[in-house]
Amino acid sequence: MIDNYIWYVEPLDAATNRVIAQSLPAENACHNKGCDDGVSRDLWRCTHATVSHLTRSAKQLRLRFYIYVQQGQNGPVRRWAFENKGQKTAKSSTIHILLTSFPMAVD
Repeated sequence: MIDNYIWYVEPLDAATNRVIAQSLPAENACHNKGCDDGVSRDLWRCTHATVSHLTRSAKQLRLRFYIYVQQGQNGPVRRWAFENKGQKTAKSSTIHILLTSFPMAVD
């Protein structure tokens, strides 16, 4: 399934863009790439291995980016939901604790 996709990275700050630009060839830069939400973005075309590497390195290197994916050559470019989306984040856990820590009044 992963082989059917073309992967893209959208850096969200200059530092992340520098890291990505150093690891990918210049011809992988896709300026004003149209996405399925009607917005054109500056993306970097990459492999799934690059996406995995960036995802694993994001916290340590303080990288900020979004991943986009295109199914086949003619499919729409859409934002990708990461593979680890089933894991709870600290924020969602905090909200859960706040909501369950206080007894609710029953009428």
